[in-house]
Amino acid sequence: MRGNDRTKGKWDWTKGLLAVAALFGGALIVYPEAFATDPQIAELVAEIENDPARHRRLMALKSLVELDSAAARAAVVELAGSADDGVALAAVMTLSREDFPGARDALVAIVEDGARGDGVRRTALGAWLRHRKGDDRSWASTSDWVADRTTGNDALAGFAHDYASHLWGEEVVDAE
Repeated sequence: MRGNDRTKGKWDWTKGLLAVAALFGGALIVYPEAFATDPQIAELVAEIENDPARHRRLMALKSLVELDSAAARAAVVELAGSADDGVALAAVMTLSREDFPGARDALVAIVEDGARGDGVRRTALGAWLRHRKGDDRSWASTSDWVADRTTGNDALAGFAHDYASHLWGEEVVDAE
């Protein structure tokens, strides 16, 4: 009889628990960055700030980016603003390869910070120019901004011109 089998079509607690475990395990395999923890981020940030070896910093930054969480991205942006030029340079190099919310704003802030070392500012400017070119922006729409930020710093202005010539070619030469 149809009405007598009360368990038919119902889940018992073990099947439910197994389904939840399978769902969690599947999510962990497919989307591991969602489970990034603050201790992981803190450990990587400490390694970046304390290890003077550039390749180790870059590897730790790559691991930080691979966590793909908002906290990890915020940590990369914060490291780009570090007073230690070695740390900042490694983070800026990472921001040049990544394009997540806040990355371009961090690059702009570094370029505009006249107290930063020229090496870090050049790297940030180059990354920002590369992002602009990737967005199919013209040199004409970019040159005024660059000129405003490089006025008074001949080394930075020269770098901007040379790198823009590399990216936009004849458009930069024609604008002179």
